[in-house]
Amino acid sequence: MSWRRVAFYVRNHIKYERVNLASCGTAEVLAIDVVSYKSKFRLMLVYNPPSVSSGIVTQFENLFTPKMLKIPTIILGDFNIDWATESNLKDSFDTLMSLNQFDQLI
Repeated sequence: MSWRRVAFYVRNHIKYERVNLASCGTAEVLAIDVVSYKSKFRLMLVYNPPSVSSGIVTQFENLFTPKMLKIPTIILGDFNIDWATESNLKDSFDTLMSLNQFDQLI
């Protein structure tokens, strides 16, 4: 049995549309487009199990398509990457995010 570790809770009055994403391997990713009065933005929620954190960069590359990035996007979640230490994984993930014009906010 596969357990889902990510979920969105959306208030009844907020309009949203579920986004169908390409498979992201072992990482669990959900996305919704939130529709406001004059615009739309995408929320992506990610859980990457610590046992497979090294594959997250390759898995995420599949998500960043022109169709995926056509609206403003916020990515939230647990990537299980140690941001405090230098590593190839951290550098690769930072590069992928920079190439797709994402900034990390803490």
